[in-house]
Amino acid sequence: MFYTDCLRIIHKRYSLADELYDDPLKPPAIIPSDVFRSSALLSSTGMAASVKRFTCDGMDQLLQLIEEHSSAGARLFVLCSGSVDPNTGVSWCPDCVTAEPVIEKAMSVLSADDVFIACAVGDLKTWRDPQCPFRTHPQFQLKGVPTLMEWGTSKRLGDKDCADTDMVEMLFEEE
Repeated sequence: MFYTDCLRIIHKRYSLADELYDDPLKPPAIIPSDVFRSSALLSSTGMAASVKRFTCDGMDQLLQLIEEHSSAGARLFVLCSGSVDPNTGVSWCPDCVTAEPVIEKAMSVLSADDVFIACAVGDLKTWRDPQCPFRTHPQFQLKGVPTLMEWGTSKRLGDKDCADTDMVEMLFEEE
């Protein structure tokens, strides 16, 4: 739901600003953080609007965002989840749908220096492929989705733990 709401906001913003984007009917693949900081979605959920947030699709875009933002010295969090099914408007992954509001609420503790990247791993067929890059990449080696991790640390939550408020809050806590 969050992902599709964000795409609706992006579509509206970029439809109104042709000079910012070549194709107003298609949202950008990587969504800049300033969109999130100014979006009605964030203010309506009460989430800290200063958290630097990005969404992307696939491993290549994710690695690009990690490279761009990991050198800033800030904490970087990555959420890998199932892509939104265009027929239903929600993720094909029921655990991702359940975890989404828990993660959103817990994000209120993140600081303005923190970076949060939500990445769609693909459709169910892509995810089930044993050669899916999210399964095989040495720094990810995902076993399930959703997976929430603090990049560069061993802190990681798997599919069921992402729906546990206490576990998600502990992951977001600064040491």
